[in-house]
Amino acid sequence: MSRIGNVLALAVASVAVAQPPTQLDQLGAVVKSQPDFYGAIAGPVDTVKIAWALSAPTVELGGSVTLTLTVRNAVNPRELKRPGLATLPAMKDMFSLVADVSTPEPAEDAKAVDFVYTLHPRNEGRIEIRPPKYNFFKPNAAKLQTAFADPPTLSVTKPVVTVVPPVPLSGPESFFEPARGSYSTSGAVPSAYWLALLIGTPVVLLAWVLGWRWLFPNAARLARLRRNRAVRRTLDRLRAAHRTADPAGETAAALRSYLAARFGLSSVAATPSEVSAGLHELTVPADRIGEADELLRRCDADRFAPEPTRTAVAADAIRLVERWEGVTG
Repeated sequence: MSRIGNVLALAVASVAVAQPPTQLDQLGAVVKSQPDFYGAIAGPVDTVKIAWALSAPTVELGGSVTLTLTVRNAVNPRELKRPGLATLPAMKDMFSLVADVSTPEPAEDAKAVDFVYTLHPRNEGRIEIRPPKYNFFKPNAAKLQTAFADPPTLSVTKPVVTVVPPVPLSGPESFFEPARGSYSTSGAVPSAYWLALLIGTPVVLLAWVLGWRWLFPNAARLARLRRNRAVRRTLDRLRAAHRTADPAGETAAALRSYLAARFGLSSVAATPSEVSAGLHELTVPADRIGEADELLRRCDADRFAPEPTRTAVAADAIRLVERWEGVTG
């Protein structure tokens, strides 16, 4: 008997705890998945009605306006879903921002439910807002029907610029009287000033150049030495390239090092195309860019040929560097 009593008590408790299905749950999955259906169910007599309303018919560009959707006569007001206006392409084109505004949960017997949005227009002019279609379920007809409403119209105007009137100055009378004394009001610059400026400018520049050479007498010589050192290192590497395992690769590396030291080519440039582009940016003459590009491509062709080859790329590179630097004999 105790076991039967426990079973009966458990059954009574489960009946007390179980919740009745909502009206929206009683609809089929096919109906609930239909587009533009936001859960509204009509009663046996009244039909569902909607209305779109703006908080103001006119707004300045840069401001915002409130749009309200009101749904009436739904028998399940707490089950209604908010239409997602922010995801509609038409709303994105007209407004830079569409924000949802939270509203209180409606009562179980509420006759009307409001969904509020904040809109920020993009451009000036007249905007006819095109909200989504709103479908509701009609139990008597056992199908979805559409609730229609007039689309609201918004006028977006230029921002009003508020001009602040000037404030009169106040102070002792002596502040507003002209200064007394002997001074010139012509404002003309003496001609002697312009003559001194005309003669003094080239004199100052010449003195600066002479002073620089006097302070740094070895600057030009050091620049020539650096250039000659880079040329000498390049020629030494090219003459020894044939003794390496990859003569063409050593030739290409030596030529790129020479271009970096001589013309400032970036060390990132590795392929012939990158080297040519870098030399173009450094305003190197076009004929030299073409010669360097052709020689580097020959090096790549020798390196990646099906069979190892030992062409005269190193000797051609030596002649190229000597010709560019004016080396004779």
